[in-house]
Amino acid sequence: MNSLGTSIVNGIYRIVINQILQSPGIYYRSELDHNGISVYTGTIISDWGGRSELEIDRKARIWARIFYKINSDWLWFV
Repeated sequence: MNSLGTSIVNGIYRIVINQILQSPGIYYRSELDHNGISVYTGTIISDWGGRSELEIDRKARIWARIFYKINSDWLWFV
């Protein structure tokens, strides 16, 4: 590997691209929305199946998001 992060194989530059995956578990993060208020999100990643997120908004409501598409009240999720 040279200083540019590429390899030379038979005189041709090659780049090794690896897929980065998150391990199964629960990940927490805090972000600021457009009004500057903190929004807390917990992402649940399972071994099999999709991802689901629980989000607490500025009005202290809990929302559930499944596969990044459906955004509904957390009671429906349970």
